[in-house]
Amino acid sequence: MVKIVEYVGRKAKPGRRKARKAGSSGTRRKRAPTRALTPYQQVLHDPCNGPLVSPYGGQVGNIARFDVDFTLNTTAGFTSGYLFWAPGALTVQQAGGATSNVTQTNTGINGPGSGFAPNFGQVRCVAACLTAIPSAASITNLTGDIGASVGSFNLTPGGAYSPDNLMQLTNSRGVLERRAVEVKWFPSSSDDAYNSPGALNGGNNYILFVYRGYPAGIAFNFRLTAVLEWLPSAGIGLPQASAPRLVAPSKHLVESAALHHVDNSWWNTIQTVSRPLLSGMMDSFRSFSVGAKQAQRRNPIAGRLNFMLENSGPIIEEVL
Repeated sequence: MVKIVEYVGRKAKPGRRKARKAGSSGTRRKRAPTRALTPYQQVLHDPCNGPLVSPYGGQVGNIARFDVDFTLNTTAGFTSGYLFWAPGALTVQQAGGATSNVTQTNTGINGPGSGFAPNFGQVRCVAACLTAIPSAASITNLTGDIGASVGSFNLTPGGAYSPDNLMQLTNSRGVLERRAVEVKWFPSSSDDAYNSPGALNGGNNYILFVYRGYPAGIAFNFRLTAVLEWLPSAGIGLPQASAPRLVAPSKHLVESAALHHVDNSWWNTIQTVSRPLLSGMMDSFRSFSVGAKQAQRRNPIAGRLNFMLENSGPIIEEVL
C-alpha cells in the first residue's frame, strides 16, 4: 500500500489566482518529490549499516547486528564449491571440491550470532547479506563463474549436491572478477516466526551461493552479516517485553516486494552494480504521476487533488 504524506504549504484562495502574464506558456514549475525508503527497507538494502528495526508483529525482541568472516577453497586442487545459509539458523552449510559436476557433501560452520547463541531463547532474522571477495593474486589469473539466489530451497544440512546442479537454482549469474560481490537476504512468509537457535520451520529463506572454475586452491573470502531479533534465554538477567508489536499483516513482505517492484536486482551486485535505488524510485514515481494526471483529467475529484498537490510543499512517499 502506498501512502503519500503531504506537507501543505501555501494554498490558493478561490477567485484570487494571479492572471498569467502575456506570452507566458502557462507551464507551472513543480518541485521534485522527495522519496525515502522506510527504515526496514533501509536495513534490507544495507544490512551492514541500516537502522536496527523489525517489521514483525508479536513478541518484541532485542535487535542486534552480528557478523562472521571465513575462507573457503583453501584445499589444494579445489576449484568449485557452494554454501547455503538461513540466517536465523545461525549455521552456514558449505562444501568444496575439484570438479563441479561431482556431488560435494556440505558441513556446517558457525554463522553470525552463533557465538552469542547461549543468550538466545528464540530468534528470527530481520536482514542479512553475504559479501564474497576472491583473493586471486592478479586479475589475469582469475577465472570461473558464480551464481546466487534467495529463496526457500529444499536443501539438507549434511546433504550432497554438485555445484553444477545447484547453479540451476540461481537466478543471478556472472563471471568472477577482482571485486567484492554482495548478496542480500529478504524474508519469506515464514520468517516472521521465532525459532529455537539452530532450528528452522521449513519455509525460511536462504542465501544460496555457488562458484565453479575458480583457480585451484586460491582462497575465497566471505563476510556474512545478520540483523537478528532475539528473545532472551533464562538466567542472563534480561526480561522479555510485555507488550506486543502491532504491525499490518505481512508488512515484511509488502516492504521487500516494493524494493523488487522498483529494481528486481536490488538484492545482489553479481551481474552489474544496480542503479541507485532512490533514483529508481524517483523514475517510477514520475511514470506514475504521468498516468495519474491523465486519469485526473477525466475525474473532477482527482483533478482537485492534483491542484492541491501542485500548490503544496515537498511530498514524501512511503511504502508501508
